[in-house]
Amino acid sequence: MNNFLTFILTAIIIISCSNKNKSTNGTNDVYTHVKSKFQNPETSSGVNCWWWLNRNVNKAAITKDLEAMKSRNFQGAMVFDAGGHNQRGNHDIPAGPLFGLDEWNELFVFALDEAKRLGPEIGFNIQSGWNLGGPRVTPQYTAKQITFSEAKVSESNIFSLKSKIPNTRRDFYEDIAVLAFPIVEQQKTDETITYLNLKLGFHELGGSDGIKNYGFSDIVMSEFWSPSPHRSKPQNRFYLKQASSAAHIYGKKIVGAESFTTIGPHWNDELWHDQKSFFDHEICAGLNRMYFPDFDTWVSQTILTSVESHKRDFV
Repeated sequence: MNNFLTFILTAIIIISCSNKNKSTNGTNDVYTHVKSKFQNPETSSGVNCWWWLNRNVNKAAITKDLEAMKSRNFQGAMVFDAGGHNQRGNHDIPAGPLFGLDEWNELFVFALDEAKRLGPEIGFNIQSGWNLGGPRVTPQYTAKQITFSEAKVSESNIFSLKSKIPNTRRDFYEDIAVLAFPIVEQQKTDETITYLNLKLGFHELGGSDGIKNYGFSDIVMSEFWSPSPHRSKPQNRFYLKQASSAAHIYGKKIVGAESFTTIGPHWNDELWHDQKSFFDHEICAGLNRMYFPDFDTWVSQTILTSVESHKRDFV
């Protein structure tokens, strides 16, 4: 009996030691794998960037930029024909070919061909900066805003009053509805408004459904900011949750974000020391692709990209 118990105890100890070794080996394997990938990350794990600030590009600059991206292991770039460069007293960047015209399209196709040759993946924001559409989109098909005028009706002008045309842009205006609100108690009515043209009603005038709009995008995009006088409070810096919620609802695999944005002061902090906590916050909110805003292209005789001049920041 004692021999049998000794055998059982010995077997348990051997199994326990064996499992412990397997656990230790497994941990070492994971550590070795993570360390290797961190030291030599795959391109699919690389960062992304916005590109083409104010359309200031040419073919030579496009090639130089993509070569620099590849050399620093960038996963890709998002063509984001954006402005905003002259905020906080910054100088204007010379404007390039107008978004959507033939010269711009030629540069865009060239960029796609060069990216296919060199490797970075190219995304595309379907608008110029914060303005939907392009020069070929006529006013009746562009994004619109609600505008209005008002006038008071009295017994003396009830048949002669003409409403003023509200403020317009590019000579485009269409009536949606004329709404009359009674002034005195006796003139109130129980009749409700059942239809407004263009599907506009009081409940919709405050904006659109952001979650639903995200469903039309291949990559849902949001943003998070570094602390600055422009965005000092957390509620004004972190916006990713809506995008990641939409990705979950609509089955989108990529949740991207304009990352570490700031409008000055510049060059006063480091990614790993000052900004990692913000990155961790957004990873927990669903972020899985970063876009630095932005990748500056300098079109001149000597082309120097920001990644080349500050490449230590991206290692």
